[in-house]
Amino acid sequence: IRSRISHDDDKEKTQKKTGSVNITIPKNGNSRHVVIYIIDDNGKSVSYDQQVKPGSTVNQSVSGIGNVKVQVLIDGNIVQDREL
Repeated sequence: IRSRISHDDDKEKTQKKTGSVNITIPKNGNSRHVVIYIIDDNGKSVSYDQQVKPGSTVNQSVSGIGNVKVQVLIDGNIVQDREL
């Protein structure tokens, strides 16, 4: 499983921050349950929550206000936990 989070820097903490999450699911095996959470100054929200077929790529735009953290879970396991 490959995942990457990219971001556009904002200097003000109260500003909206945007970025993208890219996840590639291995071709072998079963579908995977992918959930992307955004945790920011407004709380925790779900940005993406779907079953993803083997060999598929998820490209999800994400955004938040202030201090923004992105968590990516695959089948309930955290595979990415980073600041935006």
